[in-house]
Amino acid sequence: MQITIASGKGGAGKTMLATNLAHFLSQSGQVTLLDCDVEEPNCALFFPGVYTSLETVSVYYPKWDSDRCTDCGVCSGMCRFNALIALAGEVIVFDKMCHGCYACSELCPQGALPMVPRGIGVVQSRKTGNLVVTEGRINVGEEQAVPMVKAALRHRDPSCTIIDGPPGTACSAQEVLAHSERIILVTEPTPYGLHDLALITELCLKLGKEPLVVVNRSREPFGPMTAFLKETETPLFIPENKDIAHYYSSGEVAWPHVPVLRDVLEQLRERICHE
Repeated sequence: MQITIASGKGGAGKTMLATNLAHFLSQSGQVTLLDCDVEEPNCALFFPGVYTSLETVSVYYPKWDSDRCTDCGVCSGMCRFNALIALAGEVIVFDKMCHGCYACSELCPQGALPMVPRGIGVVQSRKTGNLVVTEGRINVGEEQAVPMVKAALRHRDPSCTIIDGPPGTACSAQEVLAHSERIILVTEPTPYGLHDLALITELCLKLGKEPLVVVNRSREPFGPMTAFLKETETPLFIPENKDIAHYYSSGEVAWPHVPVLRDVLEQLRERICHE
């Protein structure tokens, strides 16, 4: 089972739920916690240890060969991402804007743009008991997260993987959601939380996936949120709780110490295991 914990916005409680659910499920079997929030992965902070595997992730971009180039300008005219520009006697390549489509390299009449690799980050793993923690970490300054996310997703365990997805609805989030068998959306009962929940719910439905909503930091009923949730699968609620915040900010999983959170995780396990 591939279960993605996602959210329409950062700070809703996505990583809190992902780390606690993965640790909770690992008490009864092997679980992989896969951190695909590659621009800011932090699941591993809750499970100290030494990384035992490291994979460098690379993408390919064109490197201009001045000896072969005839200044025809074909390459610059075909790049829809404006990743290169042909000037008089020179082709400038903006490697971080390149999507690696190979069009310029393949269609250059002189073969003056061979594709070469460039490292963009790493995928690294470590194990704690029954829990394997794997994260994708993109290099600072890189602009395209999707290749990094794809590399991280190759480390999924088909038996049970909890994926901490990127927040929002951008391309990297779509890539993770498209590879998920079950999606759990974490939100908070605020106008901002509802707005972004509606966006990511719409995305899930367009991908043909019915999400389960978990309302974090639940307090008194928020009318617009209640109305929206009537159109979704029966949601779960994590009440606002200082103990959860305390353990989370201390870098610890909270469920062993907070019964109300443990109850929510039990309900999640029941729903997941009976599908």
